[in-house]
Amino acid sequence: KKPVVYAPQRKTVLYGGCKLLSPTGLHLANVSEAKALWYVAQGLGVRVDPGQDSLKMAVKLNFEPKGVGHAGDDFYLQTMVNRCVGCGSLKDLVRFSIVPHVFRSQFPLRFKEHSSHDIVLLCNSCFVAASDTSQDLRRRHLRDQGLLDSAAKG
Repeated sequence: KKPVVYAPQRKTVLYGGCKLLSPTGLHLANVSEAKALWYVAQGLGVRVDPGQDSLKMAVKLNFEPKGVGHAGDDFYLQTMVNRCVGCGSLKDLVRFSIVPHVFRSQFPLRFKEHSSHDIVLLCNSCFVAASDTSQDLRRRHLRDQGLLDSAAKG
């Protein structure tokens, strides 16, 4: 009998759809609506027209940030949709880590800091299928490395 997979449902959207701009208008990052409104409430930025983009809003910082964030990185600056990457559903979405935490925790720090390349959104049905497959692969890799007894369920 297979164990029941627990899939914690998201209470908020993962992708907020708000553009964060430098004082010169350089697109630094996409942030949540809460984060964008925080910059405005703290007096650190002002709301501006998001332009032709389908983003909810844009905030232009009124100070020069220390770095340029993700400026020039098309992956991070693309408009992300809160939808299951497996079937396209917009309901009951769950974050899923492509690289299991047990392996990611062993990576060098530069690969663990604020990188979302291995986080995808899945609906509950797709999450269960992906989780089962991921657990099987995890056990096989650990077993291949001698870190899991072949009789263990892991």
